[in-house]
Amino acid sequence: MADSSGKQRKPSLSKSQYMLGRQCTLALWNARHRTAFNDNAAGGRMAALRDFGHDVGELAKLLYPQGVEVKAPHRWTNVGAKQTQDFAAAGEEVIFEAVAVNRKDGTHAAIDILRRVPGTDQWDMIEVKSAGSVKSTHIEDLAFQHSVFAGAGYAIRNCLLMHVNMKYVRHGDIDPGKFFALSDVTAKVKGEESAIARHAEKLGKVIMLQQAPQEDIGSHCDTPYSCRYKAECWKGVPLYSIFNLASGAAADRLVRQVGSYDIDDLPDHLITQAEKKIELEAYRSGKPHAAAAELAAFAAQAAYPLYFLDYEGMMPGVPLYDGTHPFQSIPFQFSLHVQDRPGAPLVHHSFLHKKKSDPRESFADALVRLCGSKGSVVVYNRTYEETRNKELARAFPRHAAALDGINARMLDIYVPFRNRWLYHPDQRGSASLKNVLPAFTPLSYKGLAIGKGEDAAQYYLAFAQGRMPAREAKKLWPALEAYCGLDTLAMVELLEVVRRYAAPASGPAAPCPA
Repeated sequence: MADSSGKQRKPSLSKSQYMLGRQCTLALWNARHRTAFNDNAAGGRMAALRDFGHDVGELAKLLYPQGVEVKAPHRWTNVGAKQTQDFAAAGEEVIFEAVAVNRKDGTHAAIDILRRVPGTDQWDMIEVKSAGSVKSTHIEDLAFQHSVFAGAGYAIRNCLLMHVNMKYVRHGDIDPGKFFALSDVTAKVKGEESAIARHAEKLGKVIMLQQAPQEDIGSHCDTPYSCRYKAECWKGVPLYSIFNLASGAAADRLVRQVGSYDIDDLPDHLITQAEKKIELEAYRSGKPHAAAAELAAFAAQAAYPLYFLDYEGMMPGVPLYDGTHPFQSIPFQFSLHVQDRPGAPLVHHSFLHKKKSDPRESFADALVRLCGSKGSVVVYNRTYEETRNKELARAFPRHAAALDGINARMLDIYVPFRNRWLYHPDQRGSASLKNVLPAFTPLSYKGLAIGKGEDAAQYYLAFAQGRMPAREAKKLWPALEAYCGLDTLAMVELLEVVRRYAAPASGPAAPCPA
C-alpha cells in the first residue's frame, strides 16, 4: 500500500521484532544493530520448534486447497505486500503467507492465512499456532498483525487462531480438519488496539536509537522465550547468584530490594523458606547439609533386588502412530541397572527402539520382562516414568498388572535432594540430576555427545520422522545408550551417597570431588 504521497511506505518494525521488543527493548535494539552478534542461545530447541511450526503450517494449508501463496523472499517485504494486493485484486479467496505494510507507520507483518469472506471485500485473518491452546502471547501477536493489515487498507472481519486440537487421536492418515481447532479471538484482538499502537510507537523509536537502551536483566530474559543475548547481558552475574536462590518474579523482587545480584549482599531476614535457608547456609559455609535421620529413613526403604530405571521419550506434535494424540510423550528407550543384593555386581540392561515403527509395545514387553516382580525400582523424579507406565498399561492391557506393580515399587531418589535433606553448595540451587551428580561424585555429563534429555528427544524424533540419514542414525544409537546409561548409573551412585550421609559417624567425604 502507498502513503498519501503515492510512495510505498518503507517497512519499519516487523511482527517478530515487535514481539521481541515487548520482551526486552535491548534485545530488539541488538537484533537491529548488532546482527553479527545475533547468536541464538536456544539452539536446537528453537530449530525443532521451527521445524514443527513449518509442519503444522503445511498441514493447515490442506484445509484450503484453492489457496495461493505469496512467494516473496522473507526480507522483501514490499514485494510480498504487492503480491498479496495483486492476489486480492484478482479475486483469490485464500492467500497463504499474505504480507501487508501499515500505511501510517511502516509496521509490517505476514499472516498464515488471509481468507476472503465470500462475496465481499472483507477478510478473515487466521494465524496457525503449533500449540495446544490459545495463549496471551498469541493474542498480542495477532493483534499486531490485525493493526498492520487494517492499517494497510484491508477490511478485516474476524481474527482467528488455528491451534492443535489436543483431543485429536490419530487413526490412519492425519485428518487436518480434526487435528486443528479454530478459536475466534476477534474481541480480544480488538481490545488490544490502543496498546498495540502505543507499544509500536515506543519500539519504533527504540530501533532508531544510536545507543543501546538501558534494560535490567531478570526473569523476562527467559519469558516467554530464552533471549539469544542472555549470555552477553548476564556475563557480570556471579555463578551462584540471587537468581539461583529464587526464580521468576520472586528473584526480581529480591534483586530490586538488595540492589545487587550477589548472594553475599543478601540479608538473611529476606529468606524465609526453609529449603532456601539450607541453600544459603551451605553456600556460606562451603559444606554440604545433611539431615541424617531423614536420609536414613529414606535409605531404609530400598529393598533388594534393586532396579535403577530411567526412560527417554519424544513428544511429536503431529502424532506419528495410531492411537496417540498430539504432544503425547512416547517412550523409546530405557536403561536398567540391577543389583541383586548388597555388594553384588551391577548388571546393565537397555532397550532402544531402532525402527521407525511405534516403539511402545516392544518397550513395554522388554520392561516387564526385565523388571521382575519384587524389589525397589529406583527412579529420579518418578512422575515421568510413572505416567508413561500408566499410559502403557491403558494401551497394552495384558501388561497392566505388571506395569502397575512397577509403579507401586518405585523409590524416588530425587526426594532427598528435592527436600534438601542432602544438599551441596555446588548444586547451585538445583536438584536436577545434572547438578546433583557432579556435586557428590566424580561423574558428570560433560563430554557426552548427548548430554540433555531434550536433545535425546529431538534427535530421536528426527529419526522417527525420517529426517535423519542412516549414517547419522548409526552415530545416534551409541550416544543415546551412553546418555541414558549414565542416568541410571548416577542413581546407583547417589543411593550410596545418601547411605553414607545417613551415617555421619562413619565419616562421609564432605568435600565435593574436583
